[in-house]
Amino acid sequence: MSVVLVPITVEQDEDGVWNARAVLGPKNFVYGYGDTPEEARADVQAGIQDVFDHEGVPADLGHVQRSGV
Repeated sequence: MSVVLVPITVEQDEDGVWNARAVLGPKNFVYGYGDTPEEARADVQAGIQDVFDHEGVPADLGHVQRSGV
């Protein structure tokens, strides 16, 4: 099984909304929003999964091989 590592940045904006961002490539970003950091992270993770399901894993992302999982 391989695992794709996607760094996610979570920040709170001036209105108090939490924003999450993942960079999937030079011109490929996924954004998520929520009332808490956890909601924003969950939202962006759902968006990442949607990209993977419909477009595949972007070639710019690295894969980590994991055994015994």
